[in-house]
Amino acid sequence: MRARNRQASRLKMRVLLPEREQRSLAQAFSMTDVLNAYSAPSATPPVWPLVGTVPAAGYGLQSLSVTYTLPAGSAQVVRAVFRDGGVSSPSLTGRFDVKDNLVFSALQ
Repeated sequence: MRARNRQASRLKMRVLLPEREQRSLAQAFSMTDVLNAYSAPSATPPVWPLVGTVPAAGYGLQSLSVTYTLPAGSAQVVRAVFRDGGVSSPSLTGRFDVKDNLVFSALQ
């Protein structure tokens, strides 16, 4: 599995606002991996509640997305963890797991 692109996007609105529904998208070349998405209201230090889990649909390049409510905070951070089996964790637990963070500003 190899992560390719990650992005935060708006869902029926013009700007990213706390306590509104948002969608995070990750593209990956995958076989049987699972995407775990985490969101924190602050990048310093982040606390990682799980906001969604999406299994890969099979082999090949895929776009996986999770819709969640953005927490209150101005320096938001989203973490995508692709894992090959194992358990959900914001830290890497498996030999083939990979993670990436996206930090962005949200209006208050």
